[in-house]
Amino acid sequence: MKQENKTDNKRHFMETLYIADPEIAEYIEAGLSDIGSDLPCKILETMAEDVVYGLSLEPRLGKTVANGYMALAKAGANTEAMEQYSTAVRDAMKEGPSLGRIMAGTLSHVIINGDRPFVRKFLDTIAMLRHKWLYAIAAEPLEVVTTLIADGSLDAGLAYMDLLHDLFSHDLTYNQYRRFAGQIPGMVVSVKPAGRAWTIEQLRRVAALDFDLACSFADALAGELSFLSRRDLEKFVDMGLEMYARDKTAGERFLCLESRAGIEACDRLRSTAVFAEMQQGVSRYIQARTGRRISVKPVSSIPGGLLGSDTDSVIACYDGRSVYLADEVAVYPYRRDNQLVYKALAWIEAGLFEFGTFDFDFERALEYCKGLLKNSRTDKGGPDMERFFSLFPVPLLAADLFSIIEYGRVKTLLEESYPGGARRFYSHLVKGISAGGTFMYNLCAVIALGAEPAAFIDGAGLDTFNTIRDLFYRHAAGKRFPEASAMAVSAVFDRLGHNFCNGVETYTTERMPYGLRVRPALFASAFGKYEQLASRVKEKIEKAGYRVYKTDLLKHLAERGGALNSDDITRVVRDGGGPLEGGGDAPDLSAMGLDEFSECYEQPPVYSPFAGSAFRYREWDNTIGDYLDDYVLVRENKAVEGDNMFYETVLERHRGLVKRIRYAFELLKPQGMAVLRKWREGDDFDYRQLIDFVVDRRCGLTPSERIYIKRLKQVRDVAVMLLIDVSRSTSNYVAGSGDTTVLDVEKEAAVLFCEALDVVGDLYSIAGFSGSGRLGVDYFVIKEFDDFMNDETRRCIGWLSPQRNTRMGAAVRHATAKLRDVPAVSRLLIIVTDGFPNDIGYKRERAIEDTRRALLEARAERIAVHTITVNIPGDRALDNVYGKVSHTVISDVRELPDRLLKIYGRLTG
Repeated sequence: MKQENKTDNKRHFMETLYIADPEIAEYIEAGLSDIGSDLPCKILETMAEDVVYGLSLEPRLGKTVANGYMALAKAGANTEAMEQYSTAVRDAMKEGPSLGRIMAGTLSHVIINGDRPFVRKFLDTIAMLRHKWLYAIAAEPLEVVTTLIADGSLDAGLAYMDLLHDLFSHDLTYNQYRRFAGQIPGMVVSVKPAGRAWTIEQLRRVAALDFDLACSFADALAGELSFLSRRDLEKFVDMGLEMYARDKTAGERFLCLESRAGIEACDRLRSTAVFAEMQQGVSRYIQARTGRRISVKPVSSIPGGLLGSDTDSVIACYDGRSVYLADEVAVYPYRRDNQLVYKALAWIEAGLFEFGTFDFDFERALEYCKGLLKNSRTDKGGPDMERFFSLFPVPLLAADLFSIIEYGRVKTLLEESYPGGARRFYSHLVKGISAGGTFMYNLCAVIALGAEPAAFIDGAGLDTFNTIRDLFYRHAAGKRFPEASAMAVSAVFDRLGHNFCNGVETYTTERMPYGLRVRPALFASAFGKYEQLASRVKEKIEKAGYRVYKTDLLKHLAERGGALNSDDITRVVRDGGGPLEGGGDAPDLSAMGLDEFSECYEQPPVYSPFAGSAFRYREWDNTIGDYLDDYVLVRENKAVEGDNMFYETVLERHRGLVKRIRYAFELLKPQGMAVLRKWREGDDFDYRQLIDFVVDRRCGLTPSERIYIKRLKQVRDVAVMLLIDVSRSTSNYVAGSGDTTVLDVEKEAAVLFCEALDVVGDLYSIAGFSGSGRLGVDYFVIKEFDDFMNDETRRCIGWLSPQRNTRMGAAVRHATAKLRDVPAVSRLLIIVTDGFPNDIGYKRERAIEDTRRALLEARAERIAVHTITVNIPGDRALDNVYGKVSHTVISDVRELPDRLLKIYGRLTG
């Protein structure tokens, strides 16, 4: 009877929800059915009332409340937790839908993941914020709590809520609150989970003194101070607070890293080694050792999911094309030792390239392992290594064992080839780890890094270890082909059999020292396109009766950027062992039908014979810390003649400005001969000085000998290049100007520039630039230095139109090359652009670093460079690209014509 009443009550509550919102009612009913939850009638009634109340305020709020209840039900929350959720959410909804939505979305996560004191602390914090600043309860600060508990950082969550109490104990203005919301939450999330709690504690110490100082200090914590260890950060804050007590301004500048003392103290205390400071040196070393430009990149640049479950422990890895190193290393208490960890791991990862780890071929491995692979499974396809692992009863165990043995194989070869480096680097890495991990972790320490077995292997696993070590030395150690490691893995499974696999059916990938692991998925992401092509080519060749290994084809494809010619195929066929049974002695390539693969080759673009001259320039690659020689192709074209009306229209529209410009620049012209007085020798007597000479003589004084004048002809020897960005983004309309685009205003500035320089008589040239890819940078010549200002040039200015992208480094290098040949005393390059450089494969740091290098190269040629960015607000990052002193931001592009000429007058006057 009770069960019937309960069912009737449940049906009644659901009917109430169906009337309010059928979609949400179906969602709740399906959710309760899926999890098999049988909630008490009281909770069902409460949930229905809260959802309906939320829907009455705002539909989105009702859905959020429903989601919160379902999350609690799925997590198995008890009645007390449900009632606590209901009370808090209903109370928040009374203040309005915004607060209700934030509370409903956040509190469920807090209850599920936090303990009772944590939940109480959270509710107390909300109550404090509501009392102090109701509008302060926004999504940004409270979402941080959800992030912290999702990462398991309950201690950081408690510290963060204490910080909120500290910060809001101050009397804040609305702008101060907005500053807090924009800085503090982001800083907390950016800190690594292990360091969040003690980083927040140091921020609390500063927040107790001054709110604005705490916000500025948070910026420093997210920057350079994030590399300090717990002990070092505490020392730094101690020093800053002592200085603050003596001199408030000096202390603030110290803590915010705005003073030399603060920057030097931070650098002195830092024990962590940072990727940015190691990248260039490591890149040069790898290139010198391998003879190839293997780029060095941060681990953080690897797409998510490719590193597997041990992402946090990875300090170094290799994908066949690039070496990846951790963003920071803090294994040792001293920076020098941590820098050596970087070098040692990069040295080992380069060994994977040198000794062919990713030359592994599945078919070749099967041939070597014949007789050892008993009762193997059918491979599941995919990358060759993963195909091999899938043959074993526990593929993940086979993968881990292969990684350990392969790193061990590379170690023995490195010891043979570089004994001094091996002693130094391996011993240093071993000192940075300790025993106590899993058997596989300890096995890796001994086999792959050379640790002493006695320190890492205990009695329980000693017999297994001895067997694996013996098989490693028998099959893999010292061998120069990666399939040797496959032989060792097969031998281990064959020898140990069920004893090795017993109880590991649910085996998960183990953590390894320094994250050392061969990563076939990472290799496949770098060479997947080539691997598919190699498989198809291999299939064609074998149909023609010849044996070939896919990896051999893949190596040629990778080295040639995807191209494969008949000589490559002939060589691969002959190296592969010749014909299959029934095949010919020499490969007949014409019969293989490989023409269909031509579309996969990376062919250079074909250019029109009317495209003008082409020039190759190097480009800076920040990932390897070096130049790529002859990497970019600049096509120089004469701008097409357009309509002369544009030039005349601009002169008419700016008639008054043109008149002022001509007068101002007339004053810059040399005034014929200059008379220089008071010289010891010269062209004539200076009669003023002669009078003083006679007077001094009569007074018995020694007269001055400077009684002559010199007449010098004044010469203004200036050459200037105006380089205009004509990328697609210049087609954007200028705010408040109707249909005027950014490029229209740039062209107007060019017109006035021509008028002004014609008056002053300076040599000048005008060009536009754009591009699409490294082999398609366009440089449009509007006026050369030796061209006269005529109707053709005026029409070329009118022709300029938005083109494609902005590969600025190449354009600056070409402009520099042209200016270098101009025989002028003063040479000036003025660049007008609408923002950051951006092109195909040329974005963010890559584009910024290359452009900065190109500008430095121009200055090294004694060419003054000034960049004007238009139509965007000021951004500190722009100064990082163009230089703070040599850069002007014009937010209102309509000011460009007037400002350009003022800048030019200042630079050359």
